[in-house]
Amino acid sequence: GMREQALQNAVKLERNRLGRDLHDSVSQALYTANLMADTLPTVWERDPSKGLQQLNDIQRMVKLALAEMRALLVELRPVVLVESSLNDLLSQLANVVSYRSKIPVELVAHERARLPKEVQVSFYRIAQEALNNVMKYSGANEVKIELSVHALGGLLRIRDDGRGFDPATVTGTHMGLRIMRERASEVGADLKIQSQIGTG
Repeated sequence: GMREQALQNAVKLERNRLGRDLHDSVSQALYTANLMADTLPTVWERDPSKGLQQLNDIQRMVKLALAEMRALLVELRPVVLVESSLNDLLSQLANVVSYRSKIPVELVAHERARLPKEVQVSFYRIAQEALNNVMKYSGANEVKIELSVHALGGLLRIRDDGRGFDPATVTGTHMGLRIMRERASEVGADLKIQSQIGTG
């Protein structure tokens, strides 16, 4: 019906937005790394310790660009989402988040079975949305992703130590949370969002 159509459109817009974000981010990272590389010899001559710092920054930018490229390929070739292991996909996402936001992300995964394709896609999209929210709003110092998949089903838990929010006040209108809810209900997954102001 119309509601499904509206949701499909929202999801499509969301995919395009993610693709654009990633594309801009790759370009930005490469542009910055390139500028830094150009000025490195001069900086190094003047102050090797500053040069070393700049070299570290270049490395982080290049790693970010690589991580963003891989994530972008997933957006351009959605078949990657069902062919890769969820562990690999989540570790890729974790890299993007940690290089982009400098928030360390710990991934603990036990994947003893494969989830059905559409469930795997939903898990990935929910993780992506959750991590996007962490980067944008949480002010977190660390994030932990736990994945457990076995013959009977799967559990994905994402926790951060950020500023938190009151779920009662944002759930209805917040696009990201709405997409997460819809994704979960499409595949019959239970989505629990727990947060309090100040506790992540």
